[in-house]
Amino acid sequence: APLLTLATLDDPYTKLLEPSQFSVVTEKKSGSLKNLSGIGIEIETNSDASSPGKEGFYVLSTQPGSPADVGGIAPGDVVIGIDHHPASSLSLYEAAIMLQGPAGSQVSLDLAKPHHVKGGGSKTKGSDLVSLTLTRQVLRPSPSVTPQLCAAPHAGNGEGPAVDTGETVGYIRLSTFSDGTANEVRSAVEGLLRDGAKRFVIDLRDNGG
Repeated sequence: APLLTLATLDDPYTKLLEPSQFSVVTEKKSGSLKNLSGIGIEIETNSDASSPGKEGFYVLSTQPGSPADVGGIAPGDVVIGIDHHPASSLSLYEAAIMLQGPAGSQVSLDLAKPHHVKGGGSKTKGSDLVSLTLTRQVLRPSPSVTPQLCAAPHAGNGEGPAVDTGETVGYIRLSTFSDGTANEVRSAVEGLLRDGAKRFVIDLRDNGG
């Protein structure tokens, strides 16, 4: 009955999780999942039918310094196979579990890496197919909030030279949401205000939620 109800929503982002699956998700979000081993990649269902590897999983982000990052996987890539299993045969949860495993073990990935080809005054989307074998490692929790103080861009009225406003901007990169994110954002804002920030930019790009 729950699956039939979900089917009526016609929403690719609504999924049914069993209790054991839900506990893994909530533990990860709360930061209580210790010694998680994997390749440091965050994926979601690829709902863009026009993109290469449309039956695969869209790479939202990679953890800096992780096997995925070092191996050259980037946001926008599409995972089309894991350990010789086509992505079309896997649920998002099954794919995430397959990417995890003991530290030191290996996982093979087939990827579609998109690129744009110029021709005839226009751009067409193509992709390169790449196969990688990565070694899993213990992944340390990374902060969901990264603050930085930046100089404000120069301003002008369009009729004369631009002038320096002398103001500073607080830049806050928000990579994911977890139980501690609100406190992290509050601390970042307070710290940037103390450092002289007058305006703020919140960067939510590639945030998987």
